[in-house]
Amino acid sequence: MFVGVLDFCMRFHGRQLLPALSVMAIVLTIAFTLVYPETTWRITTLSVYQATLNFATAWVLFRHGDAFSRRAFLAAATVALLQGLSALAQAGLVSTSSLQFDYGAPQLPIANTISWAGSLLSAVVGNSILMLLIMLRLVAELSAAAERDVLTGLLNRRGMRKKFDDLLAPHYESKDTIGVLLLDIDEFKKINDRYGHEVGDQVIATFGRVLLEMDVSKTSVSRWGGEEFCVVAEATTSRSLIELAESIRLQFVLSTAALPGLPHGCTVSIGAAMNHSPATLDVQGLLARADAQLYLAKRKGRNRVMMAASDHGGKDLTAAVQP
Repeated sequence: MFVGVLDFCMRFHGRQLLPALSVMAIVLTIAFTLVYPETTWRITTLSVYQATLNFATAWVLFRHGDAFSRRAFLAAATVALLQGLSALAQAGLVSTSSLQFDYGAPQLPIANTISWAGSLLSAVVGNSILMLLIMLRLVAELSAAAERDVLTGLLNRRGMRKKFDDLLAPHYESKDTIGVLLLDIDEFKKINDRYGHEVGDQVIATFGRVLLEMDVSKTSVSRWGGEEFCVVAEATTSRSLIELAESIRLQFVLSTAALPGLPHGCTVSIGAAMNHSPATLDVQGLLARADAQLYLAKRKGRNRVMMAASDHGGKDLTAAVQP
């Protein structure tokens, strides 16, 4: 069970652990049956061995449980802890008694009662909780998959909407400014028509890699739909947001130029908008402003970053970072 829990919690343990634990149990059993046939020590030693594994199992469940199903992990850890305590209690009662024992220590009904209670706890409660953990893990994985784009590995529109919900939550106390980038691959339909959808998918996947490899903290990226992407940057400034957008724009050209048939690479147009007051965050308004700048970048010739004048100190101009 201990090794299975390690696997379930995705903790590395090496291939030798399970055989080693099995061999140890076999050696202890043989030693106290053939070499030193003493029932008291056999029961005590194997009970302590079992208690140790139970305590280790409880610790792994408590320490490395999924946040999605934290309560179930705590319940499973409690069951494993109680199993360990029952095995330890049996070992203590047997080792401190002056009676001579047969196998199973029938002379100590309390010890047997504790042992049976531990077994019942494992069979009825422990197994049920482990099944619940497996189901919760599957639900969590399906939920995570539903929020990810298959082609790029980025958040999809649903996943990014959840990120916006987190920013709007009452417990969100950050006083940092928030910036949004809407990015659209230029003339993507022509790429599909000329080179085929397979190349188009490679272009999309390449853009996904460019966004995933950004070395910027507090940044969330998503495939907003089709060839359009969205970046949400917390703790940023207007200047930092434009620099980030420019870095993405330039890197995308370089990365797609390495694809077969695209020696000059592909370009992307980017619209940027800032929200300077998280306490009054207007997600729809922020996205609308970024989308308007994206549309303006397309009209002005594509392959550029545009940000509204209001995000640059109220100047009656539109800032543009030209290629």
